[in-house]
Amino acid sequence: RYRATSRASRDANVRAARAAALQTGLMLTLTGSFIALVALVGGRLVLSGSIGLGALVSAVGLALFLPGPISVLAWVGAELAKGRASAARIADVLAAPGETTGGSAEPTVPAPGELRLNGLGHAGLDALDLTVRPGEHLGLVVTDPADAATLLHCLARRCDPDRGSVELDGVPLTELAPAALRSALLVAEHDAQLFDGTLLENVTAAAPAGTDPQ
Repeated sequence: RYRATSRASRDANVRAARAAALQTGLMLTLTGSFIALVALVGGRLVLSGSIGLGALVSAVGLALFLPGPISVLAWVGAELAKGRASAARIADVLAAPGETTGGSAEPTVPAPGELRLNGLGHAGLDALDLTVRPGEHLGLVVTDPADAATLLHCLARRCDPDRGSVELDGVPLTELAPAALRSALLVAEHDAQLFDGTLLENVTAAAPAGTDPQ
């Protein structure tokens, strides 16, 4: 898959380079031909006495300014093509299905916040039973950091456990709508990227205005 993707990327870059080279070559050829044509026609008009030498110099000087605007127009077209391609890729990412599907129930509002793990088993976790009551601060120590990452993924519903269940106020997470679940249960991984501001501002960044951060 890597080789196929790499070759496709290489071929696309080669095609883009060829198109850019063709565009640049045509632009230089056309502008050069136009300037030469202006000089040729102007020279014949000077020789015939229709215009003076100053007029010829002015005409050729004005013609020399044409490559600039033309190159800007070409640059705009190239940037527009890149923007459309990038927007299409972003749209594909946004339209991709979530890591987990299913569930339409809504959590209790306001949510008491009791979290219960019943025989949770996934990857390195095996038959994990745990109850976290509202307002309780709990630390969990593991011998393998991968187990902590697996637990966080199960709590965030980035994956569903192979065995057992995770419940929020008595309702399994698999029965809750993913968007509604994330509005009631916030999971921050160990390598989370923080923005400027306080920890409270980072945690409540997506909360609607006027929402109680507690």
